[in-house]
Amino acid sequence: MWRVPAPVALLALLALESTRTSDVPQIMVQNWARSFGNMISTVCELHTTHKNISNAYQRGARVVEVDGMVVLTKMANDMINMMNAKTDAVKRIVDTAEIAAMSHREKAQLDVFYYNAKKLNEFDGKNLSTLREGYNQFVLGNASKHFNGIPVNLTHSTVHVPTNVFDKSMEVNNTIAWSEALNMAFTSNFKLDPSLSWQYFGSSTGIMRQYPGVKWLVDPNEPDMFDCRMREWYIRAASSPKDVIILLDLSGSMTGLRVEIAKHVVLNILDTLNTNDYVNIYNFSQAAQPPLVPCFNNTLVQANLENIRIFKDRLENITTHGLANFTLALTEAFEVLTKARENNESSQCNQVIMLVTDGAPDKFQEVFNTYNRPNIRVRVFTYLIGRDVADREAVEWMACTNKGYFTHVTAMAEVREQVQKYIPVLARPLVLSSVVNESQQGGHFSSQHPVIWTGVYADIADPKLTDWLWEIRERERQYRRSKNYQELLRRSTGPGESSAGAQCYEDMQNFLTYGVEKLNKSEREMKEAEMYRETKHARRRRRARATRHRVRHARHRAVHAAGLQSGGRSRLPGAHHLDALTSSSVADRRLYEEFLRHHHQGMTDSETTQRGYRLVTSIAMPVFDRLKEPRNVTEKVFVNNTQWVYRTQEKKVARLLGVAGTDVPLSDIQKHAPPYRLGVNGYSFIIDNNGYILYHPDMRPVHREATKQFQEILKPTYKTVDLAEVEIVDVDQPRFNHSKLFELRKGMIDGSKAQHSIQVRQHLDNMKRVIKRRQKYFYTPLRPTPFSLAIVLPEGYGKKRIRGEVELTQAAKHGERRQILEYFAGPNWSVHPEWVYCEYDNDAHSLDTPRSQYLHFLEKAMSTPGFEWRSQRLYPVEKLKEAGQSQYRTGQREEKTYFCDRELFQSVVFDAKVTMQFKFGRGQYDSAEQFRTFGALHSFVATRSGFTRWKTYLPDDAQMTIEPDNLRFTAVRATDEIWYKRAVDYYRNDSNAFVYSVPFDAGLRNDSLVTVAQAVFVNSELGSSPAAVVGMQFLHSKFREKFLSTASCPSLEDCEQTCASDSLDCYLLDDSGFVLVSKRHEETGKFFGDVDGTVMDALLHHNVYHKVLMFDYQGVCLDVIPTGSSAWTLLTPLKYLQYLVSWVGSKLLWLLVQSSLLHLYDINLAWAAERSFGDYTDPEMPGVQNVPPVVTDENGEEVDHCYRVSNEQLFKMAHIAKTKPRPCDKRVYLYTLSQDARPVKASMGYCHGIGNTSCSRGFVLERVPLTNMLLLVVNALCPCENQRISIEPQEVDYPPEAVCERLLLEPYRRRPANCTHYHVKEESLDEMCGRSSAAPLAVSLLSSWLLAGIALLTTSRVIV
Repeated sequence: MWRVPAPVALLALLALESTRTSDVPQIMVQNWARSFGNMISTVCELHTTHKNISNAYQRGARVVEVDGMVVLTKMANDMINMMNAKTDAVKRIVDTAEIAAMSHREKAQLDVFYYNAKKLNEFDGKNLSTLREGYNQFVLGNASKHFNGIPVNLTHSTVHVPTNVFDKSMEVNNTIAWSEALNMAFTSNFKLDPSLSWQYFGSSTGIMRQYPGVKWLVDPNEPDMFDCRMREWYIRAASSPKDVIILLDLSGSMTGLRVEIAKHVVLNILDTLNTNDYVNIYNFSQAAQPPLVPCFNNTLVQANLENIRIFKDRLENITTHGLANFTLALTEAFEVLTKARENNESSQCNQVIMLVTDGAPDKFQEVFNTYNRPNIRVRVFTYLIGRDVADREAVEWMACTNKGYFTHVTAMAEVREQVQKYIPVLARPLVLSSVVNESQQGGHFSSQHPVIWTGVYADIADPKLTDWLWEIRERERQYRRSKNYQELLRRSTGPGESSAGAQCYEDMQNFLTYGVEKLNKSEREMKEAEMYRETKHARRRRRARATRHRVRHARHRAVHAAGLQSGGRSRLPGAHHLDALTSSSVADRRLYEEFLRHHHQGMTDSETTQRGYRLVTSIAMPVFDRLKEPRNVTEKVFVNNTQWVYRTQEKKVARLLGVAGTDVPLSDIQKHAPPYRLGVNGYSFIIDNNGYILYHPDMRPVHREATKQFQEILKPTYKTVDLAEVEIVDVDQPRFNHSKLFELRKGMIDGSKAQHSIQVRQHLDNMKRVIKRRQKYFYTPLRPTPFSLAIVLPEGYGKKRIRGEVELTQAAKHGERRQILEYFAGPNWSVHPEWVYCEYDNDAHSLDTPRSQYLHFLEKAMSTPGFEWRSQRLYPVEKLKEAGQSQYRTGQREEKTYFCDRELFQSVVFDAKVTMQFKFGRGQYDSAEQFRTFGALHSFVATRSGFTRWKTYLPDDAQMTIEPDNLRFTAVRATDEIWYKRAVDYYRNDSNAFVYSVPFDAGLRNDSLVTVAQAVFVNSELGSSPAAVVGMQFLHSKFREKFLSTASCPSLEDCEQTCASDSLDCYLLDDSGFVLVSKRHEETGKFFGDVDGTVMDALLHHNVYHKVLMFDYQGVCLDVIPTGSSAWTLLTPLKYLQYLVSWVGSKLLWLLVQSSLLHLYDINLAWAAERSFGDYTDPEMPGVQNVPPVVTDENGEEVDHCYRVSNEQLFKMAHIAKTKPRPCDKRVYLYTLSQDARPVKASMGYCHGIGNTSCSRGFVLERVPLTNMLLLVVNALCPCENQRISIEPQEVDYPPEAVCERLLLEPYRRRPANCTHYHVKEESLDEMCGRSSAAPLAVSLLSSWLLAGIALLTTSRVIV
């Protein structure tokens, strides 16, 4: 036990006795609160010129009432026009593709030149004049902001060929040849509509032609696994929705490699499904088997990311045994599909059985005659697994007599190619429907094609990479611990001895994790924050440095080679001049490096709107073969068990050529719902026919909450966030089926136009604060898309708007040009960096910053006679085809076409005029004094138009003492800043109050800023509306110093108890319970319940704060992957051999440790030993609590103790437990200040002071006037047992039956309008069911070997 020396204890007891007789002085505390509140509010009032700005708005602006439905209709019409233009662009691609394919005559031998996106601009060694073999030179221009900061070629497309596709095969070469004609359509579309993003055509052969042309970046250490046929836009457009039942044979004959191939087949089938599909998986052997997921018994579930993930997790643990009972399996599958069809459930479109087996002993005609005759309602696709199989005839018969397809899968490498063969079969009715109706459309082929809009997705990273990226992150953590462990060994005094200087458990844990031995709790938190910040920034810096080197080297080589070459295929006619390659502006390098950083994560495309990811939706249409004559079809025919031959014959087919599409960034859609029209705390969102969010302000696809480990990685189910998961109704029950919210959701899904009012809970500051608000919802459909648009306005001030503009054309006529320009003189102002005031259609004419772009158009508007605002975004009209020709009239566009939001632009001028009083108000002459006294660094005013003006108070001699980040005023996002939103909401509580806040990590920084804000409202007979927010920023160190000096004795009094004394703990708390000021700097920014939960609980008891239960339905939990149990083996010889090798390896590794030989080489260990031992485990392991207990003294401080560990234990401590991210629901109590909170003077009994003496701990709480702050003073000499009240979200613990019930309870949805699953002429097609077929022509033996190695590496784990 910790003991105090006798003299010190005696003095402390005397002080404690004094506190028993004299309580915490309430009158004194009240005086401190009033004095500090009045003083700091006076400073803020003077330097923000709040009253002057308020009066100026009151005189010059007016309050108007807005009709939400009118605002919504305008936004919806603009979005529909934009979406229709994108649709027309894709239709032009489709028509061009189908005409080009009809005109092309296929050749068996064809030498076609094309630009392979993966083989561009790379040279042999140091010879700058010689390209690598198989590579071509391709001119790339400057990095384009419009195309994610990637250097592109706007005159030509490039072709991506998947790794598993042989680019010399006949089908691939012919497709590349005729698709060259798409360049015309691509460039024509972009000239008509410069807002178009990536355009592409994905072929059924696997190649993808993409415009603009771009070099496909490939990591030399990792395979390129991109295949356009596996992307959602391709799969949705290529076939109608489907119900899929997968029958997986798990009989004993599937043991070994066969079951691994079969698992891989099922995984690839699951990857081809989307949210419009339904699925279930049944494994079968000798007896009736439940489905793979028992919860999904006798039903079909939606193929959303959550359900697909559950299936994939279960596939990891399957085992083989017994004999296969095909009758029971087929009967169960047909009955489930029949039930869904008859009960109007699931997709009500295609129905499919996928049979994965190594052979069937019989055709089981009785089952098919019973369920699938005379009408073949269910297609059957069969996958025969293994090389030497005898029972192939029955499996072929099942597929060919049930309108399906048979494939023989013999190796891992060909799984993906074979699985994809079912997609063109499902597309046959679509092709036939389009071809038959061609004559009725006058040659406009694309009018019969379904138009598909996908859900939201990140245009680089595949969600299946989530677990893989997390595994890479864990490897980095393990590598750090391994390096620190080696350092401990190097400090060892000799073999088998404990390491010097780090023998205690706590010290060793600190060193393994942070590289430092002696750390207290606060220091550990600071180290952790620094570590994750450093990890994130270091990763970016490393990639940026590597990128700069590669780009500089590539540019130098390309420019040098261009000077040596002339003409030939390496030069593009009409391409950009090569000087563009040498551009090395800072902006271009930054954008290109940003692209490469994100590209490295996803390895397939690029991204940046959601903290590193660019979210998009895609519009796609299928491309059909319209040649009515029979085609020459080459098939690989099986002769006997050892012989195959190729046969070419004419067959009548219905062929899917591929899918054409374009990306539509969500930022482009959101431009048509400008935030200024919605006002502060108003927002818009879009949902699709499934109720899933396309965009929403609370959509958080990347984890950014308290757990820093998961930052910059997409959440596992980010694409399928439901409306009910972001609009949290004001009830305390998780996933409560609120009638109003259900009505809103159903109305939007059904395409209704209506409005609702709902009381909701909204979180702020990454789930740290909460507010209850009643909101008005207005919604309307975006026909003909599957989307619905809604806008949300807070009731009260949300229905009012400020109107105030300066008519620039009139001002210019009256000679006010110079005066207006004076409003924008100087550097200390900005406009919202993400809002569109004016912009050119082509980013080549755009300026570097929003500020310079605004000034450019301001000058243009006032100096150009008859200036046209062009406030309506113009999109090209529907395509115009010249009679009898295949050329499209592209039309001519003005070189510098632009868009300007007239109302917003002129509102900025008005706000700049009003805030001139702030610019020239009180400030410069006393700036040094204000800085030295209060730490005043900046004052600012931000307005409803996104205009922000600020001043800086800083004497020259103080610059060296301020952190660079604090010197710059960066809060220029106006109404989107948290302090702006909070100030407006707090206005209804106290219209005269300033709202104070500090960063949550302020205690981990050397110094941070205190931000103070107050709303400016304009009042009228119609009501009041927010026009602006004024505020200041103080250096926290000086702000704290001023508070402590204020909380002292008055000059005429003599007192012993002050906030500077040891007897009192003083805190300034904000309205959410966070510490603004404390005597201990490390407590700044923390939630007070984490600092002193006992007192916080007392404040709740006295009704100072209210608890509000908040739910997070986008949470991520980490599950520890068990590695020591027998469940991970599959009871196969190979697995037992793997286990043996792993055991032997771990023993050898431990031998190296004991002999101190481990440090001879640098390891990044894949630890084979158990992850826990005895009472010692890694504290980073979730869910494990059996670490040595922390010993604390009476003040709650950790007591230095030493729990010694051996070298063997140290070795095991260096391990981390492998974890896997999992979507989960979380809950957390957040806190708000009670409106009727009163001053409190109270005490808590049963506390224990120094010497374990019983005492009563008193505290006093007073509101700080004219602020959102509370002054709390606590007796520091009588500590109580400190409980902890945390605001860290915790997983909602549902009972198992509730989890299953939720998974089975399908929310209301609307099926897609297009469903073509049958055509009468399909029966007349020549049989193309894969009978006696094997590996596809497009897969070469070489690529098979390459992919085999890749597939085997992923055999033992499922990547979701």
